[in-house]
Amino acid sequence: MTDIRKSLFTLFSGTLLTFGVWLAILMTVDQNDTDPLTILAFFSSLFLWLTGLFTFILLYIRSHVSKLTNQNTIPNSLLHSFLIIACILLLSILQTLRVLGWLEGVILIILFVLFELYIKAKSTV
Repeated sequence: MTDIRKSLFTLFSGTLLTFGVWLAILMTVDQNDTDPLTILAFFSSLFLWLTGLFTFILLYIRSHVSKLTNQNTIPNSLLHSFLIIACILLLSILQTLRVLGWLEGVILIILFVLFELYIKAKSTV
């Protein structure tokens, strides 16, 4: 039980830290006049704190749907939140670069769904 508590505390601490970094970048940096490294730091901290947030949301949903929790709940929730946020963030980066169209968005979403199905098929073998 302490391993789950330690994992949740580490995940919470990392999420809170990256949220602080993202908020500091958001409040102090002018988005019209910034360098690419700052934009990279903004999107990477956004990715990390949203992944942690969605992991907690998925853990909450899974703990209420099934009353039993096992050791695979945290890694599965982390993997699913990683894939969801990676897809959303990649779509927003493409939109920021002004190269996102309907076809590219649909193809990207299909690729992430196929990647999830590949991971699920590989883990059952």
